[in-house]
Amino acid sequence: MEKMIKLGIDARGISENSGGVKQFIDSFIDSLIKVIPSNFELIIFYNSNNYLYSNKKYKGVKINCKSKLLYDYVYLPYKANKMKLDWIILPKTNCPYLLNAKKIIIVHDLLYFNKNLIEFSLINNMYERFSIKRSILNANIIVTVSNFTKNELLKYFKCLSFKKIYTIYEAPDPKYNVTIDNKNILKEFNINGNYIFYPGSLSPRKNIIRVLNAFLNLNGKIKQKLVFTAGKSWKDSEIIRLLENKNLKDRVIKLGHVNDDIMPYLYKYSDLCIYPSLYEGFGLPILEAQACGCPVITSNLSSCPEIASDGAHIINPYSVEDIKDGIIKILNDVKYKENLIKKGFDNVSKFSWIKTAMEYINLIKKYEQ
Repeated sequence: MEKMIKLGIDARGISENSGGVKQFIDSFIDSLIKVIPSNFELIIFYNSNNYLYSNKKYKGVKINCKSKLLYDYVYLPYKANKMKLDWIILPKTNCPYLLNAKKIIIVHDLLYFNKNLIEFSLINNMYERFSIKRSILNANIIVTVSNFTKNELLKYFKCLSFKKIYTIYEAPDPKYNVTIDNKNILKEFNINGNYIFYPGSLSPRKNIIRVLNAFLNLNGKIKQKLVFTAGKSWKDSEIIRLLENKNLKDRVIKLGHVNDDIMPYLYKYSDLCIYPSLYEGFGLPILEAQACGCPVITSNLSSCPEIASDGAHIINPYSVEDIKDGIIKILNDVKYKENLIKKGFDNVSKFSWIKTAMEYINLIKKYEQ
């Protein structure tokens, strides 16, 4: 008879309005409950009023605490220890000392350690660096979402043993395998005619300024408008000013926050997706676009080329000229565009949330032997 294993998941990130970690937790839990072995008891800890976890396959434990610090370092350890867990998965890269269970932390990126891309306030940056460092050293297993992030981890933490670090990829949500036509959705956003889709935020590392400058250089040369979904972000004042340029104002459609169910159609009907990020830990929009049959332009930096493989047009994200030339190449070369779409489908087929969930299960089984 197989040993019973009590596995906990910290799902605090599900209470956030949007973001990569929220998406990760949502998709990961949905897949995990489909493949969880009979000798695993799954317990989900969360604090959101919008999610009431309850199922025969798992138990939901709601922690009524709005403070992130108190949740992470007081209530979560108290509740988890009370449940006598064997393992706990921590997707937010926080690893409380008081947890008795063996701990798997997930490192999505190490942007806080990158001195060339200042994305956060000094106090926030210092706190997160301290918290991540302490959590990494306290974890039993570290999972990174790309080999790039794994190498970053080994670069910043030379004392770490590579033997306790594993790369397990994320995947696009199955809803991005769009088979139904619903072009009327575009009318709801006043999108008429051809467009290029930018699915990133306005934060400096997402590189929207160079995308806008490339678009300025293409004024009168292409018919496509630029559509993007980003809302307000850190250090976005220069972007807001640029959007007021007379040669951009009528050629850019800013949608703001869009429901996740709408996103697949924005990819599907666009002429291309542009995602020339300066830094990514994974780069999920690349796979989302590929799954929708949308050709992708992305960066040659960080994890982007690793995730895109040969299913994207790779550019130097610091070169406005490179971005502009990539747009023209895809729009004007039909065979090249069709080949990119085919290679994109081939690439994205290698990624699956079921596969991801099984890799976590098998990792725990390996350590339990």
